[in-house]
Amino acid sequence: MLKYFRATLLIIFSLIFFRADFVSAATFYLEPASGDLIRGCLTNITLRLSTDGASSNGAQAYVDYSSLGGGTINIAGAGLFSTYATPPGVPASTLGIYGYGGVTTGNGLSYATIRVRSNTNGPLTLTVHPNTADPASKIAEHPSSNDILTSVASGSYTVIDGYCETQPPYLSDLNPVADKPNHPVGQNILFDIRDADSGVNINTLSVTVKQNNVDVPFNQTATAHGTDSKWYSIVIDPTSDLTPELKVVVTVAVNDKAGNTMTRTYQFNDLTCSQLGCLAGGLTPQCRDSIDNDGDGRIDFPADAGCSEADDNNEFISSDFVCEPPLACSVATTTTGGEQGTGGGVTPQCADGLDNDGDGLIDLADLGCANNSDNNEYVFGELQCPICVATTTAVVTPSTIAEEEGLSIKDARFFLANRSVETVPNSANVVETLRGVPLTVAIDIKSISDQVSDAKLLLGDKSYRMFYDNGLKLYAVDVLDLIEAGASNGAIVIEHGISAQETIPFTVATLSKGKIIGKDDAKPVAGASVTLEQRSSAGKYVSVSTIKTNSDGEYGFVVPNGTYRISVKSDGFRNEQTAGFAVTNHIIDRAFNLITAVNLLDTNVSVADKATYITEVAGEQAGKILDSANDPAVEQTARQTVAPIALGSAVVATLPALSMLNLLSYLRFLFLQPVFLFGRKKRKKWGVVYNALT
Repeated sequence: MLKYFRATLLIIFSLIFFRADFVSAATFYLEPASGDLIRGCLTNITLRLSTDGASSNGAQAYVDYSSLGGGTINIAGAGLFSTYATPPGVPASTLGIYGYGGVTTGNGLSYATIRVRSNTNGPLTLTVHPNTADPASKIAEHPSSNDILTSVASGSYTVIDGYCETQPPYLSDLNPVADKPNHPVGQNILFDIRDADSGVNINTLSVTVKQNNVDVPFNQTATAHGTDSKWYSIVIDPTSDLTPELKVVVTVAVNDKAGNTMTRTYQFNDLTCSQLGCLAGGLTPQCRDSIDNDGDGRIDFPADAGCSEADDNNEFISSDFVCEPPLACSVATTTTGGEQGTGGGVTPQCADGLDNDGDGLIDLADLGCANNSDNNEYVFGELQCPICVATTTAVVTPSTIAEEEGLSIKDARFFLANRSVETVPNSANVVETLRGVPLTVAIDIKSISDQVSDAKLLLGDKSYRMFYDNGLKLYAVDVLDLIEAGASNGAIVIEHGISAQETIPFTVATLSKGKIIGKDDAKPVAGASVTLEQRSSAGKYVSVSTIKTNSDGEYGFVVPNGTYRISVKSDGFRNEQTAGFAVTNHIIDRAFNLITAVNLLDTNVSVADKATYITEVAGEQAGKILDSANDPAVEQTARQTVAPIALGSAVVATLPALSMLNLLSYLRFLFLQPVFLFGRKKRKKWGVVYNALT
């Protein structure tokens, strides 16, 4: 019995005092873990992390991948930690990423995103390394940093043929146009359905027509244009005339062959006869009644684009009819060769009375409008519509385009700080920017001869639309939300022609701002004055900017490359000034540890405090002397610390002999003695103190 009692106590003791051995199981797994991937299409797969009750302050993961047949794959942080980077020495056919910064806990957390495109049909595997592999995946527990990863789950997929597109079909050439009043109730309802990529799955078409919330019976016909299913004309023929002056609501739903669904509802005949200016009772048609019926600032035919003729009784133009969809102008054509025009009754954006690009300016007041026939307010200058879906009968295959055309990182341009400074990627195609500073990404598409249908920037897990900028003569986008330091995978994606796509990958490294802290308490110094000086061609430093640190003691400069130096001033601290240093990436983000100022003549300050201050200042001065010898070269990151350490030893050894009477003499010795190292003449023996310094 006593033996059993002792065994029970031993078990209880173990549970209490060795609880760390039973840490909750932390895991890595992929989502989705299986399924079909479309060949040649970019797919996102999430690498998730679960701590199962524990807390983590960092993790690293390695994922092996099978052959992609010339495809692409990369991995980027998903924001779980504040900083992500790629570990060195990642093996071939393996992805590697580590993240740290912040403490997190929970299950199913988004740790990283894997973006994969395979060009080969068949099985594709993604194998997550356990912590027993080489290299090993790990999840660090907070605050011990012990590895708590206990299991991983990999992914198995099948690559099949299909379509990459994500945009659904759209309607065009509506007759009557949306919101049109007084449409003849005996006429058919007409519209076209278009899809520029996979084509329309006409078998999924569903149309309803309602008046007074009651279904209107009708006959329906669909006529295909060409054999690629990308364009159908639809005729809705009600079995009896519609009711006059009663709103008609049309709903159209249809899929494309990639499975994307469009559902569109519009209406017409929603105004009374008195509002419309009906011809009954001898009233004059709107298009010759000398009245601005639709309030767009233009009156009657031909000034108002809503008037097809003087007897047209409708000045109204629908915003839905201007651009289908909003950012991809559907341009009616008058030829079968794809030549763009503005026929078919489409009102150009620069004459439709609408703020199409949302910048607060309308039509000719908008800088994007060259004239009132310009069909794109987004564009500065002469290019009428850089993002259009043009009708064409030409067949251009992606392989033909790839042989004749192609974009690369050399066609991309990058600008910092509201386009004030242009930067370039390094040899690894990494673009460096500063946290909180606007980054402009642009692309020159002059090597592409056919029509661009879409341009976007993919950065991390975000997508940004790119528009043509006549100031740069490039497609461009300003990224304003780079507020966290870390590395993000990016790509410029240009879609053109019928099914061609160009992808230019790169990486954006967002650097932390420089931080100024007090050396004694390691707290940020807010409101410190940071002055930047640039070295002129005459070799002199000229002040170019002075800024204050924020509440976190942070500052930062984006500058043209060159030679600079920085001065830092703050009440209660000793002033700092660097030696000259070269800037090669346009960014200045140096850290400073300010020394608390001490009055060496103040009798209320202890000798020990004065000695400590002497040690700190002397070490700083010695480092500056070494730096100034290389001015204007870049200051070395790893300093030679022998001199400061030796100086501290000398002060400690001499401390018992210090007094206010000899303190100033000793200071002069410590500060000025290292300067003699630069003397040209060979000197006699320096004695014990010199040996300590060196």
